Amino acid sequence: MMRVTESLRGNWIYKGWMNLLPRLDLALGIAVGVLIGLSLAVLGPALTVGIMAVLVYAVILVKAPELPILAILVFSSGLLPRYLNRFINLGIGNFQISDLILLSLLGLTGFRIFAERGFHFRRTPLDLPVILYCIAVFFGMYTAVSQYGIEFSYTTYEARIMLSYSIFFAITQLLRTPQQIKRLVIGIFIIGLLVSTLLLLQVTTGFTIPFIPSLYFRADRLSRAYHPGFYAVFITMMMLVCYLANHRSSLRTLAIWAAVFVLGLSITISLGRNIVFSTLIALAVLGILLKGKERHRLALLLLAVILAASSLFGVLKVLNPNSALLAYPRALMGRLFNLVETNPLSPEETLLWRVEETNYAWQHIERHPLVGIGLFNPYRPVFFIGDTLQTYIHNGYLWVWLKTGLLGFIPFVVIIFGFILHGFLKWRSVQDPFLRAIALGAPLIIFAMTFSNTVAPIFIEGFNLAFFAVTIGIGESILAMKEDTQ
Repeated sequence: MMRVTESLRGNWIYKGWMNLLPRLDLALGIAVGVLIGLSLAVLGPALTVGIMAVLVYAVILVKAPELPILAILVFSSGLLPRYLNRFINLGIGNFQISDLILLSLLGLTGFRIFAERGFHFRRTPLDLPVILYCIAVFFGMYTAVSQYGIEFSYTTYEARIMLSYSIFFAITQLLRTPQQIKRLVIGIFIIGLLVSTLLLLQVTTGFTIPFIPSLYFRADRLSRAYHPGFYAVFITMMMLVCYLANHRSSLRTLAIWAAVFVLGLSITISLGRNIVFSTLIALAVLGILLKGKERHRLALLLLAVILAASSLFGVLKVLNPNSALLAYPRALMGRLFNLVETNPLSPEETLLWRVEETNYAWQHIERHPLVGIGLFNPYRPVFFIGDTLQTYIHNGYLWVWLKTGLLGFIPFVVIIFGFILHGFLKWRSVQDPFLRAIALGAPLIIFAMTFSNTVAPIFIEGFNLAFFAVTIGIGESILAMKEDTQ
């Protein structure tokens, strides 16, 4: 079996009977054709196609594990219809196709570590915290079922989301070449740009794709668009900004400048205050981390984006003064100033609900600080008619502490802030220019999002968590790759 996986990856060179290889290939082709024919006759076309699809996926999984990882992100981003990510009952709970992809990645990781000669476990500073966090999630399932009578299948819903951090090991163990990391990162860029394009089309033309599960609602008399993969826009933009700050201008970087402008425009039309603040924090910290010409290139990029935005809005004001796009900068500034001009705890503001959530959460945490109250266990009463979010809390840190106690909260905090510290200290030691920019962008993204996580559980929600877990995995894999070469 070891040689099978090695040959699928192209690492095994067959040395004997070279003159027989053409005949062996012919015999193999005939044998495969006969097996397919027999399968069609005995099992039927549907099951045969399913078996062939599984075999093709197995080959892809072994040869290019970055592609299944991208498939998980595509499902999370909402770029595919939700019905394609079907739930499958495995007896112990319902699992989506994206969950099964993750399990296959982890299964391959374990198999190669324990069964393949020469494939050793790559150590990173976050291995133990991630393992302890995952154990705490399982213990949170046990607490909810044994102490509070929560049905086991309900706890699996929240557990499979929180356990998405285990994708960290699939990345650090399976992606061991610069080409694999680059393909994964470029795939994330494509997702971010597609989401950005959808948002801009919705706002400027009203165009929507029926099967894309975006939410559109009114805010400040404007159509405000929200897409499940929105944070891919922020991740893509900051990684591209880090790349531009570390490279000289060329025709290729001019295209990246344009991409940064489009991504920044998408963040503006989102009218999201937390994402705007996170962007400003990320740019400020980036300015501190960079030196000399790097800082000069960053300032030049920001100036170019500001000038391009001013020119765009100026032209629209002259040629199309009724353009919906013109109202968004004004609306965004209004939402930002509203934070200081009004009482943030007034009934009209969402902060009041979040303060109430925090009060109820702390009551449970004070009584059960070590193990928490378990997964999918309601912690507060109904706030209003139709309220179904008694297990949901907007503060991502309190979410982990409330559900898994200090057993999960401490490793979770170590994962987040340990990664930030490690990345900020080591990114300059990466030799490859592209990977060095990504090694800088990854901890910068997580650092900026630590503030947003206090008002929106972006590190815990399913459609956001996968992107940030992959970002952490990419950053640590790049640094581990650097250690491998030394």
